[in-house]
Amino acid sequence: MEAVTAWPRDNLSIAGDRSSREAAEATLEFGRFRVLLRQRQLVAEGVPIELGTRALDLLLVLLDADGSLVTKDELMSRVWSGIVVAEENLKTQIFALRKALGEDRDFIRTEFSRRVPWASAPSAASACV
Repeated sequence: MEAVTAWPRDNLSIAGDRSSREAAEATLEFGRFRVLLRQRQLVAEGVPIELGTRALDLLLVLLDADGSLVTKDELMSRVWSGIVVAEENLKTQIFALRKALGEDRDFIRTEFSRRVPWASAPSAASACV
């Protein structure tokens, strides 16, 4: 695995405004899903989805990427900041996230390459297959 990409922001909305009360209730919405940021909970059509801490962190990194390709190294450093872990942990969490997304698992695409890893992130257009 070289890199992962997910939903572009045109399918993502942020509910809530800048007031402290509203910020506490902020959510990210994409497709049939909502991420309740304060509760760190994924919800599909009002039903809570069981998702571990690292898989949720991974989802938040992918949503933050706005549909751009995120390299394996960036995922590892952002989800396991300061912790040395095997690449298998990333694969396991991607599997868990796809399982949680169910029929929408294809929102996450893994890009493979035989090239040397990128020196800079490619544009979203060049990342799509």
